[in-house]
Amino acid sequence: MDILFYQRLVLPEELPLDAKQTIVCCDQCGFVYTVVTSPQKDYDRFYSCFSKYADAHTYMGGGTEADVKRQQQTATYITRLMPDKHNRIMDIGCANGTLLGILKQLGYNHLYGIDPSPDCIQNVKRLYDIEAYSTSLTNLPCGSGQFDLVVLSHVLEHVRDVQLAMQQIFDLLTPSGYLYLEVPDASRYADFMFSPMQEFNLEHINHFSQVCLERLLSTWGFRMVDSGQKLVESGPKIFTPAIFATAVKEAITPPGTTDSLPKDELLRSRIQSYIEISQQMLTRIDLNLQRILAEHPRIIVWGTGQLVMKLLSETVLSKAAITAFVDSNPVLQGQSLNGTPILAPMQIVDQPDPIVVSSTLYFEEIRSFIVEEMKLTNLVVGLI
Repeated sequence: MDILFYQRLVLPEELPLDAKQTIVCCDQCGFVYTVVTSPQKDYDRFYSCFSKYADAHTYMGGGTEADVKRQQQTATYITRLMPDKHNRIMDIGCANGTLLGILKQLGYNHLYGIDPSPDCIQNVKRLYDIEAYSTSLTNLPCGSGQFDLVVLSHVLEHVRDVQLAMQQIFDLLTPSGYLYLEVPDASRYADFMFSPMQEFNLEHINHFSQVCLERLLSTWGFRMVDSGQKLVESGPKIFTPAIFATAVKEAITPPGTTDSLPKDELLRSRIQSYIEISQQMLTRIDLNLQRILAEHPRIIVWGTGQLVMKLLSETVLSKAAITAFVDSNPVLQGQSLNGTPILAPMQIVDQPDPIVVSSTLYFEEIRSFIVEEMKLTNLVVGLI
């Protein structure tokens, strides 16, 4: 394997994952992935205790308008693929169950969900009265039986051990059962950038292209039925490139051979372009932060997301006198980041320091919230 990029993140103290990441490309197949040292149990704990997907304001999985629209499109696709409403369908990584709820409305009556977040599973049961389990893909419940369709939508990029996950999926499916996979399209990362290294984060471990996805399915004895590119609305007017593949289980046991399968010859160069553009963006942000800190040595940082974790490691923000971090996620409030407390928005009402908004996407919305709703008089500045 060839090392493409190395990064270090500064994490909230309670997060159980390794802050060091090495992104590599496989010499044999061209697949790009992150080498991680944290064991699966730490990832299971992370998604169980620190999941953001139970939040109704989360676009991917939270049940917002954009998420419902996305899941309606997937449900329509499933009805064409499997018109029999008695088919058993398992949604792995179901979040709050939006897709399952839509399928139930369409008349499907054997629906099941899996998600590592107990809060998400409670929402699935409360909102839709659908059988669901709080567990991970690599620790599936015993006795659940086999399924005619397994759905993994924006899940496989999060999985530490892809081969173990595929074994579990293979075993879950009936003979001639269908698998629907959807993941971010790593070959188009550079075309849809709004933040440096946005896809190189704690959660996204695997970076698929269409070639890599189809190669994986062939290795596990699946025959391709359909595949293609799409754009996923991850926020208002914000789109993430994605690929999907529908495949049918044909083999009794996985063939496990890859010698005759094509190598992705392009993904490496496209990821390298993505890294170069990201580093240019980071340089611009660093210069802007230097100007801000020259005028305002003490600041409040709004947001503790993946970008802030990078900036605390790779820019002048690492040396800044940060009096507080602010995050609306209650899971993070009360923790600390780089030795500084993470507060709820209302906890900074008496702090006069300038506020640096860490979101490159939602600066105007956050600034409006601070000034118009919270009525704060602090100076509010962005990263760019």
